[in-house]
Amino acid sequence: MARNRSAFRAFVFFFLTTTILAADCGERCSNDGNCFVRASDNQALSWVISQALDRNQELQALSIEIRVADSRIHQSGRSPNPELEFEAEEFGGNGSFSGYGVSTLSWSLSRQVETGSKRGNRVRVSNYEKELLKNDYGTRKLDLIKAVTSAYIRVCAAKKMVVLSRESLKLAEQAREAVSRRVEAGKDSMMEKSKADVSKSIAAIELGQAERGLERAFISINEILGTEDSKKIEFTALEVTDFTLPNLETRIMDFPDLNRWEAVSGHGHAVLKAQKSQALPDLTFKGGLSRFKASDEYAYFCAVALPIPFTGNSGGIREAELNLEKIEKERKFSELKIKSAFASSFNSLKTLSSQTRTLKEEIIPASLSAFELASEGYRLGKFGFLEMLDAQRTLFESRLELVKASEEFHLEKAELERLIGHALDCPEFKKIGGN
Repeated sequence: MARNRSAFRAFVFFFLTTTILAADCGERCSNDGNCFVRASDNQALSWVISQALDRNQELQALSIEIRVADSRIHQSGRSPNPELEFEAEEFGGNGSFSGYGVSTLSWSLSRQVETGSKRGNRVRVSNYEKELLKNDYGTRKLDLIKAVTSAYIRVCAAKKMVVLSRESLKLAEQAREAVSRRVEAGKDSMMEKSKADVSKSIAAIELGQAERGLERAFISINEILGTEDSKKIEFTALEVTDFTLPNLETRIMDFPDLNRWEAVSGHGHAVLKAQKSQALPDLTFKGGLSRFKASDEYAYFCAVALPIPFTGNSGGIREAELNLEKIEKERKFSELKIKSAFASSFNSLKTLSSQTRTLKEEIIPASLSAFELASEGYRLGKFGFLEMLDAQRTLFESRLELVKASEEFHLEKAELERLIGHALDCPEFKKIGGN
């Protein structure tokens, strides 16, 4: 009887241990739950981003708008069109003016000549408007890359959650069967079986939650990609890799959301200069030919018109000046906001990196060691079965925590890369979204 009991315990120990280890090795994700990679190394993520960029209607509309801006630049460089005028006088009255016999007919051509470099100022404003559109295009592109990356990360995390939850449920079912056999053999009480039933029910609930979370993650990435086929994508998963965060504080003014203010400010100054040039009156030259039917004679005439600048466009100039002040205030506010967001994201990334490393190098190995000791103790009869189950549960919970920490790490990394406009771990520090 003692020999059979020892054989049974050895069998349970061997079966549970190999199940856990086999489940870990069977996943293409790392056994620590790190299923995220650098965008530069992940071909699946690069493909998803490429598909999203190609299909995005907003980016396509902005691309057309940039081409429209080229047309505006061309048109703004054109001079006003000349005017051809015909005039008839002294006809249709009474007496000698009742017909057309004494009428005067005139043909004239007039041309407005712009002063104050108005045409050049218009072209300058249009060029800055195009530059702002290009900045908007780059910003939307970065936003889309961040959204796709974040959605991809959430799918990877959700898939790993489902895998670990299924493994947990499988072990809970096996544990329940083992306890049931021991209760039937009179070796454990019904209370132990009830605890095993509760453990199995909790594992089943957690699996349902994980599967619903995965479904939500797929819905989210489908919305971004504009497709319903994201489940066919092979979501490649690799470990979190250590890398040194560069010193970005000296380059903070090169961040896309701050760099664009140079174009915004340039546009404001160009508008102010254009408004000031509007205060200068334009000359209109006119020349033509008049025919006098009464004497059947003709004569040439010419004229020069110069508007009297009573207002001097003071309202337009004041508006442009106030807009420049507004731009400067908004630029300073944006700079403070982005610097604060950068500091927060930078520190969060370092904290999450340390947290992930601690889970990976300390907590999970300790949990695994505790599980192995509990399993060995159960085999030797020193611990109860539920003590080993508790150790196994702790190991799985620590792995789930690593999945969550890895997810938060990569989401924060995507946020920081969006902020700086670069991939942190790209060797050339190459921009991931440009004009």
